[in-house]
Amino acid sequence: MYNFDVVEGKLVLVAKGSKGDTGAKGEAGADGTSFIWESDYVAETAYSVNDVVSYGGSTYICILASTGNLPTNATYWSLMAQKGADGADGEGTGDVVGPTGATADHIAVFDSTTGKLIKDGGKTIAELGGGGITWTEITDSATASVDNGYIANKGTLLTLTLPTTAAVGSVVAISGKGAGGWKIAQNADEQIIFGNKSTTVGVTGYLASVNQYDAIELVCVIANTTWLVTRSVGNIEIV
Repeated sequence: MYNFDVVEGKLVLVAKGSKGDTGAKGEAGADGTSFIWESDYVAETAYSVNDVVSYGGSTYICILASTGNLPTNATYWSLMAQKGADGADGEGTGDVVGPTGATADHIAVFDSTTGKLIKDGGKTIAELGGGGITWTEITDSATASVDNGYIANKGTLLTLTLPTTAAVGSVVAISGKGAGGWKIAQNADEQIIFGNKSTTVGVTGYLASVNQYDAIELVCVIANTTWLVTRSVGNIEIV
């Protein structure tokens, strides 16, 4: 192939040289440094160079074989990534600290108002069902326990007697299922307040369902003696 060029005002034919051969392939570069993630720092573990651990929210890389030397010891470790600053209390940021132990399936709840401390809630989600009431289906008359609900399933009248001991805020509930209906009986000195009406004080007073699926919930407002109806469904007989 030929090219033309202008030299001293004259058009000159210039021969173009052929393409040279491709050079030889260069050697492969050296492998990069490999890091080994070892998770949280453990004092008893023997660490090697380039092992990486987490400690106190920061990440450290081992630069000299080490056993039992904290990652904050600059002779054996180098800081790789530093933990960020905690937010102010109440902002919900920073480390969250839990208890040293807990029961499986128990819910976790906040301990204090910082938003950074949690503790074992003491109950499972199932145990908290029904607004804190544990519901049980019963087929015969019984004495109620505080903070329990009962599904009355009996072909004839089922009597549920109020507990003799109850703290303020304790709850008892009953819901009809069986055709026989239900009755809430009282102990001596007990009374139930239902709106602007009240049962007779003592063992002669009671509440009773009129229809099969009537239901009611009571809360203790005076320890051991006085209960208040907070919810009701259907027609309730007051004696």
